[in-house]
Amino acid sequence: EKTFYRDINNQINIFAEMYADFKKVSESAYLADIQEKMNDKNVTQATQASILSKLPLEAGVCLRDPCPTEDDWATADPNLSKSPYEEKYQVKSGVVAGFTVTGALLLIIGIVIYYQWTIYKIKESAKKKFASRMATSTHNLVSGKDSAGVTPKDLIDTFNSIDCGVNDGGDGLISKDELWAYVTSTKGDNVKKIDSQMTRKEFDVLFDTIDKDKSEKIDFTEFCAFIAELNRS
Repeated sequence: EKTFYRDINNQINIFAEMYADFKKVSESAYLADIQEKMNDKNVTQATQASILSKLPLEAGVCLRDPCPTEDDWATADPNLSKSPYEEKYQVKSGVVAGFTVTGALLLIIGIVIYYQWTIYKIKESAKKKFASRMATSTHNLVSGKDSAGVTPKDLIDTFNSIDCGVNDGGDGLISKDELWAYVTSTKGDNVKKIDSQMTRKEFDVLFDTIDKDKSEKIDFTEFCAFIAELNRS
């Protein structure tokens, strides 16, 4: 609230300026507060009755001009009015949790599918390169004709040629080192290093595919089963 006065030159100047904070309250709290203040000031009962009879003010009548709007109340006491930044529609927490869980499950499923697809592609590439490597040294063993023409001697000779490690060669089991030496060796064979060269990742997947019992060794039965799989591919 501002009070103005005119000086001797008829200029309008501010004499006093007063600010007041308003708080939005209920009608009963408003009347109770006024009566409490009057009791503190020892206002007579007759005067109190006269004042209270004129309250509350009629709708649209204010103690200050202009009347404060809802936006004014919000700036003075935002807890008593709806925030202009409040979302119009609120989503229940259960729905949000449901979408979150569903999204997480879909993400996990997607990761698993992608991982399995990646392993499948690596496995197929490894099988192709292993078949190519074997075809250079044993022409009849991997023919793509469901093992047609493959004799037990072919299988035994090839198995023994791989089971030739320095430390555990000839023990009837193919170790990882022995199989790795075979797929990476080009000695005495017409092997192309470009397309048939196997990566370590492909080799690990290949060995895990052949080693059905996960013993870290490939026995003769596992070797024969894998050769049959290659011929069916």
